[in-house]
Amino acid sequence: MRNVSKALIEAFSKNKRDLRFKIEVLDSIIGDDNIIDFSIEDAIVMDDDFSLGGAVAGRFKVNIKNVGLKYTTEDFKNKKIKVFIGIILPGGAVEYALIGTYNVEDANLNDKNIEIDAMDNMVRFEKEYISTLQYPCIAKDMLQEICSICGVGLVSKTYLNENYIINEPVLEDSCREILHDLAMLFGGFAKINSEGLLDIVTPQNTNLEINKDNYIELQIKEPFHIDNYSITETYFPSDAVPLNINICPFTAKWFGNIALEVGDKIKLNDDVRVEETIITRQKIIFN
Repeated sequence: MRNVSKALIEAFSKNKRDLRFKIEVLDSIIGDDNIIDFSIEDAIVMDDDFSLGGAVAGRFKVNIKNVGLKYTTEDFKNKKIKVFIGIILPGGAVEYALIGTYNVEDANLNDKNIEIDAMDNMVRFEKEYISTLQYPCIAKDMLQEICSICGVGLVSKTYLNENYIINEPVLEDSCREILHDLAMLFGGFAKINSEGLLDIVTPQNTNLEINKDNYIELQIKEPFHIDNYSITETYFPSDAVPLNINICPFTAKWFGNIALEVGDKIKLNDDVRVEETIITRQKIIFN
């Protein structure tokens, strides 16, 4: 989950919510009065099948009012953009959560509005991997080298199998593909966090539930359990990774809680059954 207060989580759990939005770009803050609509897409799997590895890029699209032609002469291309979603707490204060940090890929400006399309730092890993490490080396050293090559910071933490011995460099492949396989070895998913840093996330417990009080549509499929995840077709052959998680494929349209991130565990309750699963992809829409 995002590092937010208990009060924010509880406020987002209410049916009546007073939300706020802002983005930071070009050394200025654009508030919700000038934000027409936006969408945020985030995922740790490429398709509907569950698999470790991740390395899926997050995307942010926004439509902003160009009031007084303020932004007509601005160059948004390649600029960093930070996205915040907030809520008014019971006492009247507004608490914001940083949702993501993105790089503007495209910006279309006209007299009325600006349409911005931005991606997170995962796209920076689309580079050829040329190693200068001394081999044998450990897996975490390779991960740190990949981050250095691509100019993306790495979250400071320890990982499962981080001391796995790699005897020779990986040749003729992209940093992103190798990153994906390292994340599998570490038992998690490569993901860019809200600050723009690379993290290897593993399923985290939450007390959040999608139920009749907060969903519009909910479709639950047959669940399954994974004790040990066998790694195949990877650069780094190893024993199966211990997971011990429940997976229940589902689709939902619900009110949402901004504290929830992909990779988090959540409960599903359709009044027929209750299932535990993890969020593998989500899309946040404001209009």
